[in-house]
Amino acid sequence: MLVEVFEKMEALCTEQGCLEKFEKFVEEGIKFRNKVPKAKGGRNKEREKAETRAAEKAAMKAVQAGLFAKPLYDQPVSPADVKIVCDHMLTVRA
Repeated sequence: MLVEVFEKMEALCTEQGCLEKFEKFVEEGIKFRNKVPKAKGGRNKEREKAETRAAEKAAMKAVQAGLFAKPLYDQPVSPADVKIVCDHMLTVRA
């Protein structure tokens, strides 16, 4: 009966075009026939922190790149409109 189920599933996968996935599933079943594959979890906390920091840095670089993507002023400024400020102009006079 099990062989009959296998053949029916194989026929259905062939009809639906997912035979490669079915074959991969069968190979994994044969490979781990008496074992349960280990879960892919249980990651190291330091590794997770490093990945989080890397993701945050990448996000910050994307934001910074967006800030300087467009010029501050679209129109050129004429020299008469430019005001120069020197250090002695910034001091407070009492």
